[in-house]
Amino acid sequence: MRMIIAGSRSITSEADYHRLLAAVLKFPKPTEIISGGAAGVDKMGERIAAEFGIPVVAIARLSELLAYTGEHAELAPHRAALLEYRNRYGV
Repeated sequence: MRMIIAGSRSITSEADYHRLLAAVLKFPKPTEIISGGAAGVDKMGERIAAEFGIPVVAIARLSELLAYTGEHAELAPHRAALLEYRNRYGV
């Protein structure tokens, strides 16, 4: 079973981590943990994966998408949309 752990960047305390861990342990051990790679709950998921020897699969990060679209002129319209998203949401 694969499990995605991604979401809020404001979930950062040790108490939050232990609540997340308790929730994860209610399920069979995942074969992979999918992470958005951001601060907060995403990094907690990666921490759980490291502690239990579970591989992590990262979702493409906005910075990676911006770099890729910057290297390919045919993707310029998509890059503009990504930049607008970053400016609007500060991600």
